[in-house]
Amino acid sequence: MDEAISFLASTLLGRWFLCAAFFFFTVAAQADNHTPKAQHELGVQYLHGHGVSQDSKRAVLLFRRAAAGAYPPALNALGELYRHGNGVRKSARQAKRLFERAAEQNYAPAQTNLGDVHRASKVFGGAAHWYRLAATQGSAPGQYRLGRAHWKGEGVPTDEVRAYKWLTLAAQQGYKAAVKDRDVLAKTLTAGQIEKADGLVAQWTACFKDKRTC
Repeated sequence: MDEAISFLASTLLGRWFLCAAFFFFTVAAQADNHTPKAQHELGVQYLHGHGVSQDSKRAVLLFRRAAAGAYPPALNALGELYRHGNGVRKSARQAKRLFERAAEQNYAPAQTNLGDVHRASKVFGGAAHWYRLAATQGSAPGQYRLGRAHWKGEGVPTDEVRAYKWLTLAAQQGYKAAVKDRDVLAKTLTAGQIEKADGLVAQWTACFKDKRTC
C-alpha cells in the first residue's frame, strides 16, 4: 500500500503537481515507520520548498528518519546538509560518515560526494577510487571527475585518452562541465588519440547497455 502511494506521488511530482505529491508523500511517510523512500521524498520537498514552505529543519528530521533505515538517498542528502551546514551544524566528519554509509551500498551520488571529500583532503587515490565506482555505474558526475583525475594525474596515472573517454561519456549525458573540458582537452590530442578514445567510449557504452564488465 505504502509503495503504491509513493509511486503515485512520484508520478505526480514529475508532472509538477507538487501540492498533490506533497499530500501523498505525507500520507505514505506517516503510514508507519517503514517508508524511508517516502520520508526522503517528503524531506526533499521541504528542503526545496516544492509544494510546501521551505523548511530545512523539517527536511533534516525527515532525512534522519529515513536514514535510520539505512536508506542511501537519505544518508547522502543528510551528508550534504552536514557538509554545507544547512539546517544542522556544519560537520565535515559527520558528512563523511554519512557518505560512507551510503557509498558502501553502491549509491553513486554518495560515492561521488565521498570522492570529493577525499579530494578536498588531497587524498587523490581515495578520491579516484570512489569516482571510478560511481563512473562505472553510469554517473555523469562520477565520470566527469574520473576524467579530470586521469587528465591531471590525480590518484591515477595521467592518461589523456582515458580522460577524454570519461569526459565524453559524461558529456553525452548533458553534463555541461564535461562538455567544456572535453572540448578543451580535444585541442591537445591527435586525431589518432581521439579515435582511440571514441573506440573506448563505444566499447564501454555497449558493455554498460548489456550489463557487462569491460
